[in-house]
Amino acid sequence: MSRGFLALACVLAFVSSTFAQTSSDPNEGARLSQGASNTYDFSWWSRSGRSYFLQHSEDLMSWTYFPDVIEAGVNGVISYGFDVSGPDRYFVRLKYTDLPTNNILTSDFDGDFISSLEELQMGLDPLNSDSDNDGISDSSDPFPLLAATGTAPQISILSPQSGSTTANSTVTVTAQVTANRALDEVRINSVLAPGSGNQFERTVSFAEGTQEISVYARTVEGRTSEVIIPIIVDAFPSDITIESPADSQVFTYEHVRVRVRVEALTDSVTLDGQATSLDGLYRYGWVVLQEGDNTITATVTDSLNRQNTDSVTVSFSPPTGYDSNADDDGDGVANGVDLFPDDPSESQDSDSDGVGDNDDADNSDPTNQNPSIAITAPANGMVIQAK
Repeated sequence: MSRGFLALACVLAFVSSTFAQTSSDPNEGARLSQGASNTYDFSWWSRSGRSYFLQHSEDLMSWTYFPDVIEAGVNGVISYGFDVSGPDRYFVRLKYTDLPTNNILTSDFDGDFISSLEELQMGLDPLNSDSDNDGISDSSDPFPLLAATGTAPQISILSPQSGSTTANSTVTVTAQVTANRALDEVRINSVLAPGSGNQFERTVSFAEGTQEISVYARTVEGRTSEVIIPIIVDAFPSDITIESPADSQVFTYEHVRVRVRVEALTDSVTLDGQATSLDGLYRYGWVVLQEGDNTITATVTDSLNRQNTDSVTVSFSPPTGYDSNADDDGDGVANGVDLFPDDPSESQDSDSDGVGDNDDADNSDPTNQNPSIAITAPANGMVIQAK
């Protein structure tokens, strides 16, 4: 692919030749010949696969396209006649591109989404997507022939703060936009936002989870800016699930270890009003059952002080002859308060890990792991999403 130009200057004079142009002529064999008074004919040898345009100038500094000249090469001579009156010097320049096209009139050689013919009729450059060289594409520039002198607008999102958490699914976004040219539009999350002075505001609805707020601004010159920040929408209290024991489970002993899964590391959990031990997203605790049906309720309190609950109903059906005041394992602790009524060496479990304190290497660690090895991340129970 290439673009180029061939220039031929005329000072109200002409070049004549009795020889026909050929493909071997330099500069495409470009020639200027004079006809009747003030009329001229510009001709050149056109090569197949090239598309040609003509420009004219009076000072070799400022060039203007002939609005009706766009020719496809035919491996032959093409000529164009025009009138010149007034200036004492007149220059003509041939420009071309070898970018392929199926229709030269609807072609878009510079990729600005405006056809070459339309650009010629509008006075734009069909071989330059930014005709006024101001950094704004012709198709986006409200003044494509007037170089923009203003700068891009400055955007500050005043609220909410980047990375903040909101308990509401509808959020009022406030932004401050300043520019040294008049603003054409300001959009918050793609919708036009009303404003007063340099402040703009719009209420946006979000789904649960991490979301994005975007503020876009454009000046009348086409200069644009956009700022995007993340927020966390947490419109509902944390989920909580009692994973064990199972609902309707029947026990022959009155002490049951309960495992609960929560949604966030910062969630706190109680079991029937009693505190629990923490292990990542899991919470553990012991409850004492009464004979018959028992409802175990786990309550979570999240970082926004909202609560949610989950419950299971289990049954305690003691074996024949069981006595909660007796001491079946002979460890000096009655069955009713002994978490391990069949183990004479254990009766308590301070960290609710299911291991008695005497045999537990770390009574403050509910994970029941080797205390010399600690996995600090990710948290136990955390869901990892691959990206």
